[in-house]
Order: sequence, then structure tokens, then C-alpha cells
Amino acid sequence: MFTTSRYASIETRKLAKKQSAVDGERYKSRGKKTVQELVLLARRLGEERICIIGEKRKKPASISSLEVLAHGGWKWKEKRAL
Repeated sequence: MFTTSRYASIETRKLAKKQSAVDGERYKSRGKKTVQELVLLARRLGEERICIIGEKRKKPASISSLEVLAHGGWKWKEKRAL
């Protein structure tokens, strides 16, 4: 499942949607959801990981992924620049 960081720009949201389509994954709008709320949503949808497209001022976008654990927890897996 793909989503964005909070308060993402339009360009970042477009990038997340495009990347989810390329990878054949689902895209969900982040809105005001916390990471824990995203994890619970992912579990309900049967997802095993969440990829979060983030941005920083004047820096390239990055993608962070986290693993959704069976008991409702999660752990960060990796972060890399796009």
C-alpha cells in the first residue's frame, strides 16, 4: 500500500499515486491518519507493508517502508531517495 507523509504537496501525492500504479499496489490518501491508523487500515486490507512517499524542502522525495506485523504493530524497514 502506498501513501504520503502528512501535509504532502500535490506533486508528492501525484508521485505516490504513480508509484503505486507502477508497482501494482493500492494507494490510500493519508489525510490526518497517524502511522498506527495506517497500519490498522493496512491490516484490514490484508497488506503486509506500507510505503510512505515523503518530501523535505529543497530535497528529493524519499520513500520509507514499514512492515505491518500480525499483532497490529509495525517496524520501519528502509528509507531511500527516489
